[in-house]
Amino acid sequence: MNYKELLLKHDKKGSFEFPKNFDYELLNKRFHNVLNELNVKLDQSFEIEEGLLIQDASFHADIILQENKEETGIYRTVLRFSNFGNFVTLSDFKNISEDWKNIIFDILEKQSFIYIPLEYLYLEYDGCEAGKINSWWIRYFDYL
Repeated sequence: MNYKELLLKHDKKGSFEFPKNFDYELLNKRFHNVLNELNVKLDQSFEIEEGLLIQDASFHADIILQENKEETGIYRTVLRFSNFGNFVTLSDFKNISEDWKNIIFDILEKQSFIYIPLEYLYLEYDGCEAGKINSWWIRYFDYL
């Protein structure tokens, strides 16, 4: 898959938080389908951040897979859902087992989400709003 082409394809001038014809209710339903399936298949009850907790952002919601308190603060591993292109990313792989990764990717594929690896999101943003945004992460997965 050519991730760079995919990122550019969904990059439209003036659409910072969500694309034209964005269907919040549909994305929210699909997000909850993933959450419910993860809870069952991984025998967990994952916390989420969504709705009023996510404002002025290019992403929809997070499923908090892990949370560790460290001296420097709270460190979270999240599955983050963008408002654009059915994109999803995982904030970190280091604490996620291969079994969990396989289950997560299977569920995402079943729900027609497209996983975008972090290495593409950390590239310098060179889309249609260049100069206003620093990275593809900010473009599709961050607060604006």
